Amino acid sequence: MDPQPITAPPARSHGLTYWAWRLDRWMQRRFGTPYRIVLSVGLVASISASWEALAKSIHSTTNIAVTIATVLFQTALLINQLAQMHQRRRARVRRKALRRTP
Repeated sequence: MDPQPITAPPARSHGLTYWAWRLDRWMQRRFGTPYRIVLSVGLVASISASWEALAKSIHSTTNIAVTIATVLFQTALLINQLAQMHQRRRARVRRKALRRTP
């Protein structure tokens, strides 16, 4: 389990994002590993879909401006998803290290 307490996010977070964050933290604490597994599987599927969408965008030549905008968007989305995967892996390593310490 995550040893950090649930605290309020920085002041710049408001409304829907704040409550989504709280719900996510609650679900992580309540469901633990199964919840994280579902999120990881979903993230991998989303990364795979982003790769496919990026490849389709590159090969589409109907409108060059739309193609460029789509490629830029899909690339940014893919970078963000890969960063999320990295964060999830780091969190997993931290959790394992905490379990091993007496």
